[in-house]
Amino acid sequence: MGAFVFICAVIICGMIVAISEWRDERKDTKMKRLLYVIYTALMFGWIVGCHRSSNRTENLEDSTVYDVGDTSFSDSVWKDSFTVTYRQPVNGYKVKAVVKFEQGCYFYPTEDGMLVADITFEKNGHSFIVHTDSYGDTCFSAGMRGFEDGRNIAILRKYHGKNINADFPALTSSSTPLPMDVPFFFKDFDFDGKDELIVVHYGCAVKNHDEYDIYRIVDGNPMLLDSPPFRYKEDNNKSFRMTDYPEFDYKSKTITCPYPEGDMQYDGRIVYGVSKNVDKKVLKGKTYRFNRIERQKEYKYIWREHGDLAGEIEYKYINGKKLMTQHDFNLDSIFINARQWYYINERFGFLVEYPSFMECLEADNGDGATFSFLDICYRVWGGLNLTNEALSDVCTPKERSYYTPQSYLRKKYPNVREKKMGKDFYSVAIEKNGHGYFEKGILYNDKDTGTWLRLSLDYPISKKKMVKPLLDYIDNYREKRSIGWYN
Repeated sequence: MGAFVFICAVIICGMIVAISEWRDERKDTKMKRLLYVIYTALMFGWIVGCHRSSNRTENLEDSTVYDVGDTSFSDSVWKDSFTVTYRQPVNGYKVKAVVKFEQGCYFYPTEDGMLVADITFEKNGHSFIVHTDSYGDTCFSAGMRGFEDGRNIAILRKYHGKNINADFPALTSSSTPLPMDVPFFFKDFDFDGKDELIVVHYGCAVKNHDEYDIYRIVDGNPMLLDSPPFRYKEDNNKSFRMTDYPEFDYKSKTITCPYPEGDMQYDGRIVYGVSKNVDKKVLKGKTYRFNRIERQKEYKYIWREHGDLAGEIEYKYINGKKLMTQHDFNLDSIFINARQWYYINERFGFLVEYPSFMECLEADNGDGATFSFLDICYRVWGGLNLTNEALSDVCTPKERSYYTPQSYLRKKYPNVREKKMGKDFYSVAIEKNGHGYFEKGILYNDKDTGTWLRLSLDYPISKKKMVKPLLDYIDNYREKRSIGWYN
């Protein structure tokens, strides 16, 4: 825009001078001399401006605010990149980042994509490269978080093909909270007195918080920490990075991780600390020892249905086992008006409620889930009625294949003392040897063979009063509320 204004001004002044010459070639006026001076100054300014624009290195002293403008992009924009070189050494390293645009990263599937970067760290002639899925720096973000409205494409268009010299924001002390709007930083995350390299994935966590990859630097090379709390793995081998939600206490050497992250009311928190055991790493024949971070305690909050806190339960991890050590409320009332969570089964399409303080473990084959608390076990599962089983077969004493509920119950508990049967459901109740068991099955006439949904509760007789709300819920469960109903 500035160059366009310069060119227009030069053309206009030239036209004025030409018209003046045409009107009176012999008359030398002050106006003509003034126009010659302005014309010459504009031409000189335009030449200098062109020379400066040919310089492909920019210095960013402060945060840069940019205009979004046109957000359309092409293959040339996609493949373009720019380089950021930090003026100051960071932890003794010379650092340079090559930044590119990537569409559809994480939960931004449109052209509102991410700026990804390969960051090179160099010290004493040795270098290594780490990657971030979302590059964020105050010199580009200007304090903004999120990737809407094509902001990252606008950044790429402004700087593509250029080398940018930027200042790196420094941390003041080990007690400083985790920083924002930086692409990486060095900080002691395992309490051994040595700083780890933390690579920031800007805004990739819940509610635009940051995710982290944490690296120990071993013999000049990065080694990713891939165990909790630094990285979590689920049964499907999908991993989740640490975020900026955890709190670090450098006096007690603990990391407190709330869950679920991003909620207004947390359901609990897990405390990690330094183990008595150490982690070992052998590299080029040399053994390195590091602090091992492991679970020490867990606090589970008991919330009432209307949002007030009923109390909390404390667990300790001893030799890998989770043991309840104390609680600050009456256990007999824990199930009364407890906050409920939904379990959705995608395989058979049913939805059930369960108290939020119970731990959920879904079966590997996806047919259902088990919810546990102390020595109480609540289970739900579905199945196809492949044997054309009728409700009348459930509560009769005759032996059938192991697929039938009756044979299952007879093997688990020989005497079924209470039983009910309706048009499309059955229920059985057993109490024996200090233990109680209640099961309800519902037969739905869907699909070709029909579908069973079963809910059961296994509990000590001494806790029957405690689990009565859950027993009533199972007993009154009627309708198969599907995933479609939930959405």
